[in-house]
Amino acid sequence: NVFSNAEIEGGISMLQDRLDTAECPYRFVFGLKQYNLVGNACFSAIPFTDGRYELHWLAVHPDFQHEGIAHALFERCQQIMHDQG
Repeated sequence: NVFSNAEIEGGISMLQDRLDTAECPYRFVFGLKQYNLVGNACFSAIPFTDGRYELHWLAVHPDFQHEGIAHALFERCQQIMHDQG
């Protein structure tokens, strides 16, 4: 595995929170290649700040690294952050 069991469980928990609760602060961006998940990123607004965000993770499967996927995920996160203020 690329991720430890604790990282996998934490990521699943954060995603489940997002799916279950509209007020959940976590935002996710997924990288797909031919309908397969090859990367993802998670970020949230930093509480008690104005327009500041924290990138929790950005990961790309090793078989798909060096293809610009991480860059595209990061740019998409930045665009969403910009749009949200």
